[in-house]
Amino acid sequence: MYSSGRSMFLSILALLLVAPLPALHLSGQSEGSGGKKIGDPFGFRSKEERVDALRKYGGDAGTEEAVLKALRWLAKVQNPDGSWGDRGNRPGISGLALLAFLGHGETPSSPEFGKNVGAAIKFFISGFDRTSGFFCRESDTYNHAIATFAVSEAYGMTREPGLYEVMNLAVAKIIEGQRTQGGWDYRYGNSSRRDLSVGGWNIQALTAAKHASCKNESMRKSLAKAAYDLKKHYDAASGIFLYDNETKRESLVPVGTLCLIEIEGMESAEFKGGLKFLLSNDKMEWRKDIQWPLYTWYYQTLTFFKSEKNWSKWNSQMKRILLANQMEDGHWESPGDVFGVGGMDFKVYSTCLCCLMLEVYYRYFTVSVEKEGGGSGGGGRGGHGEAGGAAKEGGGGRSDDGSENVSEDKKIKKNIRLPY
Repeated sequence: MYSSGRSMFLSILALLLVAPLPALHLSGQSEGSGGKKIGDPFGFRSKEERVDALRKYGGDAGTEEAVLKALRWLAKVQNPDGSWGDRGNRPGISGLALLAFLGHGETPSSPEFGKNVGAAIKFFISGFDRTSGFFCRESDTYNHAIATFAVSEAYGMTREPGLYEVMNLAVAKIIEGQRTQGGWDYRYGNSSRRDLSVGGWNIQALTAAKHASCKNESMRKSLAKAAYDLKKHYDAASGIFLYDNETKRESLVPVGTLCLIEIEGMESAEFKGGLKFLLSNDKMEWRKDIQWPLYTWYYQTLTFFKSEKNWSKWNSQMKRILLANQMEDGHWESPGDVFGVGGMDFKVYSTCLCCLMLEVYYRYFTVSVEKEGGGSGGGGRGGHGEAGGAAKEGGGGRSDDGSENVSEDKKIKKNIRLPY
């Protein structure tokens, strides 16, 4: 379904791109799977809330079992220093792994995975270069952005003081390295080129930091510039967001739509045009001749879920395909490794993206829940109470684009027994 060139391979390969760890007191404010509520505004991630969210949004015991198998595999292959990966891209690969644990509500105080999360947090705090402000050499934007994304969520969920300093310094480098017109490239700093694949991770990092109470005064302006860049590099005739300054790349359309949702919502013509394209290209196939589909599916899953458009159809095939292709030990390969990248980096990368997709039911709020304040919980982009009108079971009708809303999924399972 999606076309993609060698430059896309280089982008993903770049993604697959410490000193002894000091003693660290982790003052997390939650217990993750233990049942206590975690900090707003990162979705419905406590155990009780996950059960409710799974019922409302179409998850089930099978998806949770797959997530647990993935997390246990990630725990098993974690490096002694708290990182993941084996090919020099540890900040980015480790960031994805930490996001997978955080997405399930795991913190340093969680019963099963607390040590893994704590070790990962130590890795990021001790390995951060406070002089340069980067997690990696040569200001690699993929690694730095994903690491910042993970550190920001970790701070938002634990309020660990050491993470706050790292988050703010790392965010400052993202903002300083933004292109004048709003995009980012493979290296931070001003140039004429921009790259949407890189930009997507930087925008997710900034929005996560914003929700974690990062106080950088330039963040609002930076995100506004990013939205301008996305809209400027959108082709209205095709509904496709441009990969760089001129190349159309179908696989990156959901990157543009998700980023616009995160920055400003769903009202722009560019978002609506991109969504229309996605609705016409919503078939998920686990084929070896598709280049990097997991990357596209990750963004497309979040777009359909957060927008509440086409969610029932997409979710049905996503669950079926991801569960059918998970390896017995809990990890995933990628159907699109046409260049034979392989290795532990690629296994961790693929596993994390699949795991994050299967955590979508509780990892973030839908737009309608955000607007309603998340029910009784309040705060931030929504609280942890009843999930607003969009999440009520048994609703009927269709949205204005003719697609099914999340709330209209009549196949929601009423009784979910989690595999733990």
